[in-house]
Amino acid sequence: GTTAIFTAQPSKTSFLSSSALLAGTALGSGLLTLPNAVSPVTNALNGDYGPGFLTSLPATLVAWTYMTISALLTSELLINRCGETGKVRNVGLLELYQTYLGDIGGKFAGVGFL
Repeated sequence: GTTAIFTAQPSKTSFLSSSALLAGTALGSGLLTLPNAVSPVTNALNGDYGPGFLTSLPATLVAWTYMTISALLTSELLINRCGETGKVRNVGLLELYQTYLGDIGGKFAGVGFL
């Protein structure tokens, strides 16, 4: 028989498409439904008056701040690791964990990542 060989070529992505992907993953269903879930309008149908939209705003801002700082710190580690190894691609989170936390810390963080 004949065997077909396919090779994957990395595609060029624009800044706009990369930003759209990032924004799409950041705006998950939890971020969009939390204010609705605690709003008095939604819960009034069930006879339950929730704390309201403004109460969920600080929790959303704290979560957003934490995720943004985590992403920036992870990006910083990734850029440093790319400079240390000379590899521009194929530097993953598990490699970062093992590099900066050691073997045991890397395995522990890897399990926590799951």
